[in-house]
Amino acid sequence: METKSRRAMRPTEAAKKIGVALSTLWGKAKHDAEFPRPVKISANITIFFEDEIDAYLEACAVRSREGTALASKVIRKGRAATTTDVSGGGEGKTAEQAAA
Repeated sequence: METKSRRAMRPTEAAKKIGVALSTLWGKAKHDAEFPRPVKISANITIFFEDEIDAYLEACAVRSREGTALASKVIRKGRAATTTDVSGGGEGKTAEQAAA
């Protein structure tokens, strides 16, 4: 039986990989149910598994792309979606105004 080795990353490296500050990484680990759980391997060492971080990033990318596709469908149905609808920002311009 062959076991696959998983790459462990310390929190600093995991934060760098996803492009956030270390405090944001810990916030995600505590409050985001979809974020990979840290693994405590000793009293002073905590790790994240790289494959779990990669899967989380892929899931975020898929959701982001689906949100963009959904926004364009809304516009085609005749409703003037705002950039707030599309990007979550607070500008409140219609998609046509934002494109101009």
